Amino acid sequence: MDVLKFMKRTGASYQDTAIHFNLNDPTLVASWYHRFLKEGIEGQLLKERKHR
Repeated sequence: MDVLKFMKRTGASYQDTAIHFNLNDPTLVASWYHRFLKEGIEGQLLKERKHR
């Protein structure tokens, strides 16, 4: 969620957000963003819990 909050707060692109968070693949940020738009906060949080 920090990644998406950063994007919203700063207006950063997927690329800039990935760089800021030391992520190798900006398409990962894009997929998180699109999942959030489609499924809301609940969908994003459920996905995060599965990966822990």
